[in-house]
Amino acid sequence: MAPPATPNAGKADQAPAPVPKVAPRDSPSGLRGFTDEQITLGDKTLSIQVGLLLTGRKFLVHESVILKGSNYFFSPYKRNLPKQYMRGFEIYVQYAYTRRLLCSDKFLVASNAEDSLRDEIQGCCHLFILADHIGDRECKNAAITGMIEAYNESKEPFHPDGKPSFLEIVKFIYNNKDVPADSLLRRVLVDMFNKRPDMAYLESKYAEFPEEFKKEVTMSSLRSPGRTAGHKLDPQDYHIPKPEPKPETPKATSKATATPKPKATAVNKNKKKK
Repeated sequence: MAPPATPNAGKADQAPAPVPKVAPRDSPSGLRGFTDEQITLGDKTLSIQVGLLLTGRKFLVHESVILKGSNYFFSPYKRNLPKQYMRGFEIYVQYAYTRRLLCSDKFLVASNAEDSLRDEIQGCCHLFILADHIGDRECKNAAITGMIEAYNESKEPFHPDGKPSFLEIVKFIYNNKDVPADSLLRRVLVDMFNKRPDMAYLESKYAEFPEEFKKEVTMSSLRSPGRTAGHKLDPQDYHIPKPEPKPETPKATSKATATPKPKATAVNKNKKKK
């Protein structure tokens, strides 16, 4: 007589069901959150050092992945980055492998939803600075998209007790030597404030805001007052377009293909004699 079947019989050989990864919040662009997409890695890897050998961090990454958006790391002499690029490069590696922006470590903390959104904005600033340094246009656009989506989702982007606060983000950008005066990051932060101007917040922290930021906020509001209508920004308004291919220069004609000069006829010779 066969023994009775047990509830777990036959399940030992079955593979466990995969656990789906769910994005912590909706993302209009699909950039923010997790993904299960698979990519081709290849066999070649590169070692990239960020910071000093003892106090920094070494990243071992696949060549096919890290060179997809930029050829910066193709040269062995460019595989050492200063320490200030640490957070930006951590996010960049995640983006290179997943094509997603995981810019905040506060994603799953519901009680800190507003802080998480501001942390995303700051993380995207780090990513943009790194992408600008290595010349990855697509990643810069992704960073801008992530910043603006987090801002649009935030209900209190200028909360005075935010961690990080909007003031901290502005000071990080305006006091950063790697961010030039005409940087797109500055324009985005200025437009963020002008979209939902909180003058009480600005006045309460007026002495702490960088002078250049206050000046640009004033000039921007006077130059484009209609742009402050509504509460949301459109990422497409700030995307860096793909450079147009250079026109091909016409090739110089060789002597063999040059148009031959007409030979002098007998009539022309007689005219010259006269």
